[in-house]
Amino acid sequence: MAVYLSSAVVGNDETLVTLGQSGEMMAWFYPHKDHAQNIHECLPCIYDGEPGQGRLIWSYDEQLSRHQAYLGDSNAVVTTLTSKELGLKIDFTDMVPDGSPVFLRQIKVSNTSKKQRSLGVFLYGD
Repeated sequence: MAVYLSSAVVGNDETLVTLGQSGEMMAWFYPHKDHAQNIHECLPCIYDGEPGQGRLIWSYDEQLSRHQAYLGDSNAVVTTLTSKELGLKIDFTDMVPDGSPVFLRQIKVSNTSKKQRSLGVFLYGD
């Protein structure tokens, strides 16, 4: 069962972003850290299959195992989702650079199965 709780935080003097264990963006406080949040929910997913013939795999899917850790003493968090059954590995690297209210996210999707497939990355945001 999916749990919607913050498990990591990235930010600087101007902005703060909270993240969930599955790579969800939980809240984004801007133009300063004590301002109201600007995100209700922001959920990543993978489309697995040819257009119109595949399925969405949400990052909170129960078949995905999760690992989340900060990169040393940095303001960067890496969230890794893996599944042998789905043949997927997804890495989210998130950070907010010093001196700028910008959220940066690198997404890397790896096909760990032996078959060729078509994959797409999507983001539902509210």
